[in-house]
Amino acid sequence: TSTSAEPVNYTRTFKTFHQAALENGDSRVFAGIHFRFSCDAGVKQGQKIGEWTLGNVLKQRAGV
Repeated sequence: TSTSAEPVNYTRTFKTFHQAALENGDSRVFAGIHFRFSCDAGVKQGQKIGEWTLGNVLKQRAGV
């Protein structure tokens, strides 16, 4: 979940991290902070980092 300033204490719920990442990218495009292509690239890079972390670091720590 994530809280929002407007409306006060409104809570949005996400079923996946991917949903949250997409909304975060959308908010930055709508605010004029980033371009769509940079947000799309950021989501793809984040997925790659998450997959690498799960496949390398976390499995090693779990002894798998």
